[in-house]
Amino acid sequence: MEAVVWTAGLVALACTNPDQEGLFSLCVFKWLGFSFCPGCGLGHAVAYLFHGELIHSFQAHPLGPFAVPVLVGRIVSLVYRSINPPDQTLNHHVESNQIHARVGGR
Repeated sequence: MEAVVWTAGLVALACTNPDQEGLFSLCVFKWLGFSFCPGCGLGHAVAYLFHGELIHSFQAHPLGPFAVPVLVGRIVSLVYRSINPPDQTLNHHVESNQIHARVGGR
């Protein structure tokens, strides 16, 4: 589920125009009347990056150009783990040996 949320967020940012003011915002800072929000800056930075505007991306938020590879890596990791779950038999074997050692067996 997390991979779907991150993917949807990236797709939404790729489809938005970062220069256009939206009619609706989920930003609490904007609701409170502040003009600066680090989260909105990061969102704008990602949107600029998807539109090929690296300089604007960095100006919107210095971590913007780094956020996309981090999020894509997270998505790939989540999808990989859902396709190839960790081997539970190995973990069970290690836990059994630890319990056995605590009880006094060798």
